[in-house]
Amino acid sequence: MQSLEWMVADDKRLHRVNTNSFAASAPIWQTRNINQQTPIIIHTRRICHFIKNHLAFVNFKNHTRGTSMSSNTPHTKILHVTFSEAAFDAVSSAVSTKNITGSCILINGDWHFGPLKNRSAQTLTSWFIEHFGYTPENPITHNPSISLDESREIYAWIDAFSSDEYANFLHWISTSRPRQFSLIPHNSTHVTSTSPNSENLAEFLDHAIKNGAREIDAYIQEWNTLVNENSDFRLINPAGKLQSFTSSSFDKYIIDSVATDWEPSPLPVLRAMEHLHAERQQFPGDIFLYQRLEQLATKGIIEKQTDSDITQTQIRLATP
Repeated sequence: MQSLEWMVADDKRLHRVNTNSFAASAPIWQTRNINQQTPIIIHTRRICHFIKNHLAFVNFKNHTRGTSMSSNTPHTKILHVTFSEAAFDAVSSAVSTKNITGSCILINGDWHFGPLKNRSAQTLTSWFIEHFGYTPENPITHNPSISLDESREIYAWIDAFSSDEYANFLHWISTSRPRQFSLIPHNSTHVTSTSPNSENLAEFLDHAIKNGAREIDAYIQEWNTLVNENSDFRLINPAGKLQSFTSSSFDKYIIDSVATDWEPSPLPVLRAMEHLHAERQQFPGDIFLYQRLEQLATKGIIEKQTDSDITQTQIRLATP
């Protein structure tokens, strides 16, 4: 039986909400003091980033829709919706210190990975084993629906150039279908080891972009297109748009990085990553690249010097 999790924080309390995807019972609420350490939902092998005091307002390009809100908007009865552990940690911290008011929730699920149709714990686990070589812990196949109080102001904190945040956002929009919300764009690329400056986050409320039915319909259509494509990955492309990719989409980068002479496998992986970074193309990570190398070796496109794990041997392009 699959466990689904999201977290809620507000001025007086911090909740972790657990529901069961196959049970009809109501959610179980576990209350913790807001001054205690915030529980963080960590998915296997995911690297989480903090939003730091270098956050900068960014243009959303084709992702931004709607009109800017007035700075006089009253910040009462506000629900802050975040789409990564990093954003949740930063915003909930600002809520707990009363630098911003309202409640904060986390919507996640890695919706940029894996099939979207017939998505179940079994199919997603099989997909992860094929593409990453490991079994994920508690794969999320759908997010619990959240009752949205129409009298509340909804603020969605989104890094539109983060594949996981934007995909999680689109999935949330398509399933929750709020009547309207205010979008707060942020940039989480600047990472330090210190805590975010929550006072700076309050300024972002003045830059929120109000979205209504027309914009929400456009987001839903964007997500429906990705669902119909049902590819292995949904990643931000060099143009800044979330695009569907198959696992073989990255083979050219990998094959072009493999030499004709024997060399340790990490070297071509590093070269492939450099090429992808140079083209500003997001990719699923080095674990995925190693797994593709293993599959290319099985197909006879590259050769392994030994039968050991691909990370522990030397490789080269297969000779004709």
